[in-house]
Amino acid sequence: MSLWGVGPKIGRWTFFYLIATVAATLVWPSVLSIAFVPRGYLTAAGGVLLLSAVPLYVITVRAVARAHREDRLVTTGPYAVCRHPLYALWILLIVPAVAAFLASWLVLTASAFMYVVTRVETRHEEAYLEQRFGEAYREYKRQVNAVLPTLRRK
Repeated sequence: MSLWGVGPKIGRWTFFYLIATVAATLVWPSVLSIAFVPRGYLTAAGGVLLLSAVPLYVITVRAVARAHREDRLVTTGPYAVCRHPLYALWILLIVPAVAAFLASWLVLTASAFMYVVTRVETRHEEAYLEQRFGEAYREYKRQVNAVLPTLRRK
């Protein structure tokens, strides 16, 4: 499996869905906009989400790239709170930032869509990791949620 796992496949599906929601928002802004929140607040929220995502994204990419080069399982840093933090960043921060910038509730549904696609597609990635790292990955899987971050379970 490549460094990027099933990410490109998840990205393709989500990209097409996201483009469709953005296009619909541009065609029918009065129907699809988040009208009950002032636009300035949405823009600020989008900025906070995006500014939060960027350093976490860099940290996560560096961690997985280093582990891939060293042929080891990474379970620390962002990987200590969820098994797929890159996908989680897109679902929880980046896509919602785009939705906030566009003030579109429909664009926000792309996060839910991406979550479903991620849960389906990561089965292949996890099967590979389980085969590659055996009991170490199975133990990690028992302790850490797949996509939605949580505190470690005891």
